[in-house]
Amino acid sequence: MDVYIENLKKQFNKRILFELRDMEFKSGRINVLMGRNGIGKSTLFNIIAGLDEDYEGSIAYDGEALSKEKMQDITLVSQKPYILNRSVYENLAYPLRLRKYSKREIEEKVEFYIEKLQLKELRDQNGRSLSGGEMQRVSLGRALIFSPKLLLLDEYTASIDERSLGFMEEIVLEYKETGANIIMITHSKEQAERLGDSLVYMKEGL
Repeated sequence: MDVYIENLKKQFNKRILFELRDMEFKSGRINVLMGRNGIGKSTLFNIIAGLDEDYEGSIAYDGEALSKEKMQDITLVSQKPYILNRSVYENLAYPLRLRKYSKREIEEKVEFYIEKLQLKELRDQNGRSLSGGEMQRVSLGRALIFSPKLLLLDEYTASIDERSLGFMEEIVLEYKETGANIIMITHSKEQAERLGDSLVYMKEGL
């Protein structure tokens, strides 16, 4: 799902947070977004995801305005993941239940991601009792499980240890092969170089 932004302006408390004249994120790539703290990167993600409608300008998704149908193909992984007060299994199953997947499809997909994300021993554990890194793995799995066309990653490796970093990056690189549009916020130049196919640097007045 290609994303094209034109003349986007966001204000906060009567102060202009950012103005983006034009910005394009293409599918089949990992598009890296960087910039200093407070510039509005996470706010931009909320706007792209349809969670914040208080802005001026336009965003096109494959050349069309955002609709309920298109929102079904978009997901956002935040730096501090929101985990449901349920088991790891149910956290992963949640987006599939919302989208009316069959019981069999849910079981197959959840078990696949439990294995893929090395969550087998945590399968029945309450998601909110996990460590920060474990929560982030669950959050990433929950985002990927319904095969979104637009994946927004906001500092998705910020809570994990060095040992898990490469593992999480490999999963995202593998997902890129589906042709999805992946937009990632990071403060790490090294990570941007490892994963990024393109780089956009946000600054005031851009």
